[in-house]
Amino acid sequence: MISTEPTRRPGYSSLRLLGALAACATALLPGEAHAQSVFYESPAGATQLFSDAGSWGPGGPPGAADTAFFTNLNIAYSVDFDSDPVNAGLNISNRSMPSFRPNGGNVIYTITGTTALSTGGQLTLGGGTGGTTFNLVANGNFQITPANPPPQQALPTGVTVFGGAQINHTSGDFIVADYFGSVGSLDIRGAGRVIASGAAVRIARQASSQGSITVTGVNSIWQITAPVFDIGFAGDADVTINNGGSLLSANTSLGSGFFSSSTVEVTGSSSSWLNSGDLTFRRAGALNISRGARVTIGGTADLAENNSSISLFGGTLTADTIDRAGGGAFNFTGGTLHTNTFIGDLTNAGGTLAPGASPGTTTISGGYTQQADGALEIELAGLLEGEFDRLLIQGDAALDGTLTVDVLTGFTPDLGDTFEILDIAGTLTGQFAGLDEGALLPAVDGAQFQISYLGGDGNDVVLTAVPEPGTLALLGLGGFTLLLRRRSPVIT
Repeated sequence: MISTEPTRRPGYSSLRLLGALAACATALLPGEAHAQSVFYESPAGATQLFSDAGSWGPGGPPGAADTAFFTNLNIAYSVDFDSDPVNAGLNISNRSMPSFRPNGGNVIYTITGTTALSTGGQLTLGGGTGGTTFNLVANGNFQITPANPPPQQALPTGVTVFGGAQINHTSGDFIVADYFGSVGSLDIRGAGRVIASGAAVRIARQASSQGSITVTGVNSIWQITAPVFDIGFAGDADVTINNGGSLLSANTSLGSGFFSSSTVEVTGSSSSWLNSGDLTFRRAGALNISRGARVTIGGTADLAENNSSISLFGGTLTADTIDRAGGGAFNFTGGTLHTNTFIGDLTNAGGTLAPGASPGTTTISGGYTQQADGALEIELAGLLEGEFDRLLIQGDAALDGTLTVDVLTGFTPDLGDTFEILDIAGTLTGQFAGLDEGALLPAVDGAQFQISYLGGDGNDVVLTAVPEPGTLALLGLGGFTLLLRRRSPVIT
């Protein structure tokens, strides 16, 4: 067992020494059997080597069976690594604020057990000179949360990863803000990266806890391959992806607990969230997308509760299915929406609905309302189903706003080709702005289309390829009538 009795250093106050010892005495988790080593720093702002025996209590740096403790009261300092140490545990507490950096080359610091930040501990991981990197490999539970007894749980505790540094969490739970009333944070920026591939990732796990995640800047990445990802498991959680940051995940739940709330903000050019599976909204879960951001949901976005919401203010949302049957809100006031299926009523108040996946079909189980500031974007790449955009509306349709048509490269419609772009099971009211029955759309790459709201079974919207006005005058009406009979798309 390595002794925790420190060697008193000049300028190290008795009060600070007692505080560090007290933190060490209480910091081990129940049942923790590892030896412990306590790190001592020079005055605030100084730098010391992790491998320097003089930086630790008697016995020197912690070994593979030891837990490394950083418990220096309310002090910010730098710890440089010139080797790849392996410890059984890492504990940062008592408002200690160390910055880990590589010194001379790339560093891998491996923790085989629990990594715990508590009682105001703040850890910063950064890169070194010449592009060297710091990689913290955590093979056990990773906990960013103040201790449970009051008032320690009110001390904000957090981790910052930047400058190409990385956390690779491989097993156990990754938790930000665990105990009642605790405040925890994770800040990824400046090309920092956190990969969580353990059992579960949970933000704000208990009631009244507050967890926040921020991913900022191009090449700053939070990647989650853990099978469980809860944002706001029982407390309040905020996730912000901005200025080019990226979040990668599989299946995600927002606001799982009875009193929990969670908000995910994805904003700024090149900011992105790729969720390859389902995204389930519980309680007060909210997703806000704006300003050039991209969100992709490979499965179903299930707005399962009345207080849940997706707000598309800008950017692009792509989802296989969006389900409002549970009563959640879909606020569509800007940006571009791609979805194969929308369950419930959809109101387009100011965005662009682009059916399917360029081109494709969107099925709306309810009604569709397009207001004056909304737009419908239709792409044409052929006559077969799936080669041009279609909107299948199983309820009523109320139209206003803009219709835009784009003929994709490689396709040239023939005169008389028809495209049923809206198939409406219910009633149709209104029309696209400036496009009365029989009106001509602006020419697109030499193609001219005429619109009708009387197609199909009498209330569907159909586009017909027609000659441009000058050509029509030369052909005469009789010749044009024959052209219209040439061919129509195959719809199955």
